[in-house]
Amino acid sequence: MKIQPKSLKSQSSSSTKVVAEFLESALNETVDSANLRKTYQTHFQTLLHLENSPIDFVEIQRVLDLFQGSFVTDENATLTECLEQELVKTISFITIQGTGEPQVLDFGDSPDEWVRLGIAEPGIIDVLKTIKTPTSTLLSLAAGAECAPTKAWLAAGGIVIPVMRQNPQRWLELIQYARQSAGTLIIPLIKTDDSSNLQDNELANVAGIDLVGDLELLPAILRESIRVNHTVIGAYAYAPGSTHLVVQAVQDAFIAYASRHYTPEQVSFHWLATPTDSQLLPAEFEAYAISRYQHRSFFVKIRDSIWKIFGQLKRPHFVKLGSYVIVDSSVQKQGFNYQIAKRTQRLRAHLLCNQGFKVAYSVTPPATTDSVLDHRILIASYRGAPRYGLHPFDKDLIGPLGMQQCLHVLSHDINEHHEMYSKIAVHGGLWRMRYDPQTVWVPATISGLLGLLIPKNRAFRSVSLTKR
Repeated sequence: MKIQPKSLKSQSSSSTKVVAEFLESALNETVDSANLRKTYQTHFQTLLHLENSPIDFVEIQRVLDLFQGSFVTDENATLTECLEQELVKTISFITIQGTGEPQVLDFGDSPDEWVRLGIAEPGIIDVLKTIKTPTSTLLSLAAGAECAPTKAWLAAGGIVIPVMRQNPQRWLELIQYARQSAGTLIIPLIKTDDSSNLQDNELANVAGIDLVGDLELLPAILRESIRVNHTVIGAYAYAPGSTHLVVQAVQDAFIAYASRHYTPEQVSFHWLATPTDSQLLPAEFEAYAISRYQHRSFFVKIRDSIWKIFGQLKRPHFVKLGSYVIVDSSVQKQGFNYQIAKRTQRLRAHLLCNQGFKVAYSVTPPATTDSVLDHRILIASYRGAPRYGLHPFDKDLIGPLGMQQCLHVLSHDINEHHEMYSKIAVHGGLWRMRYDPQTVWVPATISGLLGLLIPKNRAFRSVSLTKR
């Protein structure tokens, strides 16, 4: 049967029910779907027992299978069946060779300052002071995402195969950037009558592979990528609301496909991970946060005592799980769908790591993306957050930062699984905050709103290489 997965749909019209089934099976307890969106953060904490030493890889695989089983095509085929089918359409590739000199962002002494402020882990210093250039091909899923390292990879002289929807303006921008870079852009096309002599604007008009609608084309693109070079599959897709579950299901199915059909010598994997999740961290994080809380200045204690009346800025609280502590910096505003999508990424990363693959699960900080700056409440939260220890980053730093984290992992071995996200993380302060992270967002938002009344405070402040 010829399957064209142009629209993916859940087996239920309610994404909540799909994920409730996922959680119920994973946790061996009944989850009340009606209240799930109010209590999901607690369920995600409970789910951490799968990642506690020894990691339960059998259960993790079962959880991921349940997640995948929650989505089918409009022809009632699974995502795996779509990927394994014989390709009907013909894919062609156009190569654009850049003419520029390799350029890699120099972070200077900024990483030392980040570590001193508690917004990044000490391991990031060596990562960013030992600048690397890519030797692998980046198969960039959602290559046009704001924080994707697509352009950083090209600028450094790497090879990129982008998977990106039709959008002539964005494609033209990427094509022109590639021409001026030191890198190589290999553009996959659904073959047209004559695509070999297209001008840039003509190429931009016909380029575009939809991650969801053209899912069955991804294996052919991967075969070409691996034929060219060792390949890093980068999963950078984001979509609002329940659609994010769909794009994550597609990314995850494709990554699972790649791990079944190719070896660790042929393919590696990269995600831009979020610090706004619950995770297991060494006990040292607890000692650090409590020490910072105890050593607040007199005036800060006075300020905090006022906020405590309203249940805010509480002392950091940690739950021990084995030899680790749970640090929960999840954000209710981000939503349930985003949280489950990100958690399945980490579970897949654990599984791939156990299978011998190089896995770069790069924790990057909250950033000034357009999706944030279009939301007034989030703008206020980000403006006020530095007062309480959370430092958002300039979005232009995330791509180069994520690339360097990825290249470091490709050339190093990790001693244990939790190092894949904890050792070189840049979390913006969320993991080392001197307060319970759940009690910071309200003061940050109100402080940010009040700051708008003062003209000199209206400019958005984020971490960059020149200012903090």
